[in-house]
Amino acid sequence: MHITPNSFNINKITLSSQIEPSFGHEGKAFWKSDYSTKDKFIVAGTTALGVTTSLLVLSKYRGYKLNPKSFWKYIKTTKIKAPEVVSMGVGTCLGGLAGGYIIDKNPANRRAKRRETVMQIGNISIPILTVDLTDKLCNMLKVAETTTKGKVVRAVASIGAIIAGIYIANFTMNKISNVLFKDASNERGIKGTDLFPHVDDLLASAQYIDEKSNIAHKIARIVPLALMVPGNEIGNKTAD
Repeated sequence: MHITPNSFNINKITLSSQIEPSFGHEGKAFWKSDYSTKDKFIVAGTTALGVTTSLLVLSKYRGYKLNPKSFWKYIKTTKIKAPEVVSMGVGTCLGGLAGGYIIDKNPANRRAKRRETVMQIGNISIPILTVDLTDKLCNMLKVAETTTKGKVVRAVASIGAIIAGIYIANFTMNKISNVLFKDASNERGIKGTDLFPHVDDLLASAQYIDEKSNIAHKIARIVPLALMVPGNEIGNKTAD
């Protein structure tokens, strides 16, 4: 079912739009959705804008000026850890939701997009916060960053934190979502696109494990791109 702002009449909701939205994963991946190419580009654009805006706000908060040169310096020198990931996560989700609202006025589809937003914010934020907490615990236990043994311990702990965080996020956000949307019968499971945001967790973990790693720092520049996947997932979400 393809619905655009021009063709949808709120007074003539179809039977399929009245069905309680399903938040499982029987539907298509966002890049195979039934929205037009133009609609997908709109969602991609608002998602990118959301991520960029979140970084601009964070850079300003950290004392950088709001100009291209200063912003580029922030991008090049700042290590991407929990504050950056959470900020970009909120940005991509709100950006994707905004794009979804622009391309689709169907209330059932918009409801599905809102619920996906709630799920994705938790899916992005909780695992990286778990990694951050694990890093603080390692520091308390004085697990060295400079020895091979210490790095291995930190690496294993961080990977374990990511896995645990994914499942904690899914469980927690399902419960919160059920309360917000008054639907305890339709819980959302974990799917492949949920794993894209955790590319950033792996890269952030590498930076937590070894603060001086230039390789991890440079590779982490792809994190904003990885975090655009959830935003596009939200914008292209439908009740079908």
